[in-house]
Amino acid sequence: MESIDLAILAQLQAYQHCHRWIIAYSGGIDSTVLLYSLVSANQRLQSPKPIIALHINHQLSEFADQWQQHCQQTAQSLNIDYFSQKADVFSKGKGVEAAARDIRYQVFEQYLQPGDCLLMGQHRNDQAETLLFRLLRGAGVKGLAAMPISRPLGKAMLLRPFLDTRREDIECYAREHQLQWVDDDSNVNERYDRNYLRHQVLPVLKQRWPGVEGQLSATAVRMREADQLLEQLAQSDLQQLNVQMARCGSSLDLGQLVTLISPEASLLNQGLSDARVNNLLRYWCFSMGYPLPQSEHLEHIKSQFLNGNHLASSACVSWKQTECRQFGGRLYLMSTLPKFTEPNSVLKWNMETSLSLGVAGALHWVDVDQQDNSALRLVKRPYTIRWRQGGERCTPSHRQRSQTVKKLLQEYGLETWLRGRVPLIYMGTELVAVGDLWVNKGYEAPSETTGLLWQLGASNLLG
Repeated sequence: MESIDLAILAQLQAYQHCHRWIIAYSGGIDSTVLLYSLVSANQRLQSPKPIIALHINHQLSEFADQWQQHCQQTAQSLNIDYFSQKADVFSKGKGVEAAARDIRYQVFEQYLQPGDCLLMGQHRNDQAETLLFRLLRGAGVKGLAAMPISRPLGKAMLLRPFLDTRREDIECYAREHQLQWVDDDSNVNERYDRNYLRHQVLPVLKQRWPGVEGQLSATAVRMREADQLLEQLAQSDLQQLNVQMARCGSSLDLGQLVTLISPEASLLNQGLSDARVNNLLRYWCFSMGYPLPQSEHLEHIKSQFLNGNHLASSACVSWKQTECRQFGGRLYLMSTLPKFTEPNSVLKWNMETSLSLGVAGALHWVDVDQQDNSALRLVKRPYTIRWRQGGERCTPSHRQRSQTVKKLLQEYGLETWLRGRVPLIYMGTELVAVGDLWVNKGYEAPSETTGLLWQLGASNLLG
């Protein structure tokens, strides 16, 4: 077997627990060599897996349909399954390359099943280009780690078996096996940053440093090791801060964080340095799936919330549809809340199904444990949903006297940015419950096995 086939076989043997091999097949030389070598190596496994060639037609070239047809014919000639999907690419200000990449991964995650392994054809030269591109954009350690050889992708795995293979070796394999592939005309368009690096910058660097691509790839490996160490440090630091899931996003103990960065803690060698605070804030965002803040955002977060007057701060630090806020001594991280205006109309709810409240979330009727005293149980009847207009009063079931809803929301500790969105549940003109915070006296249903849930999740926030 050739070196490429041996490399693929070794990778497949490490992932034999996977159920199917899904190859991201564009029809270009890299994915074509990956496809042929995958078919060859799979036959040598003790338990060969089904192979599926997955082609995404971005419809960006006049030849896109021809490439799709070529990929289908190649898959048929190899007697493997084939799936293609056309995609609409909208740049939305981020550039065509980034937009096309985003749509590819959306299709991948939609198509992949639990236990699948998606194989992609990026090689050592691609890794060098990625690191150099990110370096020029000012990336930190995580960005300079470039592409990992494997990582989870939804409920499946992503594997890049060529990541330590040179482009020249892939081209040699294709010629020796007389393979047929398509040439994407956009790959020579130097208007795209990666193509400019590939055709103008890296060749000059190679003249001076012939092994530059291997060295850059090795640097990416070292950056990945450094990133893993930083993540472990951040995990240890976050464990001291009582991180909790919130109704929107996540929160941590702001008072404890302020204590850890105090001069007193530093004198005792127990404090967190400025760099360490930046590290834990970045990792907190990363672990929760939010975009990483830039340096200016981190400085704004620290100046607004990590000071002696942090409990009084009503600031909101925003970046890339993400924001940080403070409430009740906790720092909150969440997706940016869409603008909310109290509807004038009344919504009807029969409690048979969940009720969408648009950007105010949704009301759900969920099963609860009979022993769960925290569950909010309400008599099942038709209700109407309204929002605060001001001056509403009610008497929660555990109180003897009525109080304004405004005052009660303060007592219940609902975050200030959610108080205008909380749904008020009425039966006729009577206020029966407020969100899933409390049921008013006379409307309790302690024997109910279902409870009320007001949810402001990511899907709800999209309205």
